[in-house]
Amino acid sequence: MSIHKTTHELEKRLEQLQLQIIDAEVEIGNNLFLSNDDCVNQHQEEFLAYQQKREQLCSDIEEIRALSEKRQQFRNDSDSLRQQMDALASNWTPLYENLGTAIADAPNVLYDMEFDAFREPIAELRQKNNDARVALDNLKDQMANQSFMNRLLTQVQYTSRNKAISQLEKKLAQLYIKCGKVIFESGVLTAPFEEGNLPDIVSEACIPCNDMQVRSNQLQEQIDNCLHHLEENKQALIDKGVTSDNPDKRIKTINQEVDQEVQKQSNLCQACGHDFVARYIDPEGDLLEEYTGDNTVISEKLQQIIQLKRDKVVCTRKIQIINLSNQIDGISKKITSFRASIADNQEKIAALQSRNQELEDRITLSLSEKEQLAVQLSELELADTKDTKRLEE
Repeated sequence: MSIHKTTHELEKRLEQLQLQIIDAEVEIGNNLFLSNDDCVNQHQEEFLAYQQKREQLCSDIEEIRALSEKRQQFRNDSDSLRQQMDALASNWTPLYENLGTAIADAPNVLYDMEFDAFREPIAELRQKNNDARVALDNLKDQMANQSFMNRLLTQVQYTSRNKAISQLEKKLAQLYIKCGKVIFESGVLTAPFEEGNLPDIVSEACIPCNDMQVRSNQLQEQIDNCLHHLEENKQALIDKGVTSDNPDKRIKTINQEVDQEVQKQSNLCQACGHDFVARYIDPEGDLLEEYTGDNTVISEKLQQIIQLKRDKVVCTRKIQIINLSNQIDGISKKITSFRASIADNQEKIAALQSRNQELEDRITLSLSEKEQLAVQLSELELADTKDTKRLEE
């Protein structure tokens, strides 16, 4: 490794070496646990507990996924069965109408009470319908012998009556449907049908209704079965912590728990592996004791750690060299700076000394001038004193 590598690059390399050592220690620890080595006996239960917890969590994930797939399948089946039931329901109308017509055509004491509510309405509508048809036929015969203009007027009446008949037939059909539905669903026809006691026309109308009922019951039973399975499926998912239609959220949480168990187990393996390595290799990568075990993986990892630790020593030394070099460079720069300051100060001192000498010379000159002035003053004061005395005399 070049000495010119930057501290940052070396520190990054140092971190990578440490991570590689940790990985190797984890593998050593894992192999110690898997081989039930005596040196990890006191931690074996903890190691197995992490392993079992992780396996259980992974099993829960698989079960949740399987339950989610089944739930979707049950929903698809239920939707398909409901669609079939809806399609089947539309086929009931002509069957009920046929049965209602047969019952009205063949009244019988076996279902007299159930038919009683429909007897008069059906008879009344049938009579109205017959009367309307007779009147319509009369108009038709009448038009055959009429003139063109009279036939046009009668045609209007014919069309009106024909429309009225259509309305009567619709009402009658609806009444047949209601009658057939009510009486069939009441169950009053079941026993007589099975015993062969129904009028032939009613019995024949019951056959497709019974077939349809069997099919409907089968579909409903399948739907109920799907709903039952869906409810069981829902409870099973709730038991696994899935409380919504989105199992991925729960799976994500479980995966996080799995990662935690993996990390705990990894930490345990690394701690045991680290203690094991310390018996054979010192921090600088020198061999303390020869490994005599027969575990190939452990032997290979010990050799790898020796080289990694030695690389760490080299890397750490290079970082120290760079740091010390940087410190020395820093101190050298300080010394240079201090010397520059001293030189600068010396120049300033020389300038100040020159200035001081200049000032000293000025002081000497000023003192000389002062003395001359003082002599002149003294002479003047003496002369003044003499003159003052003379004037006073």
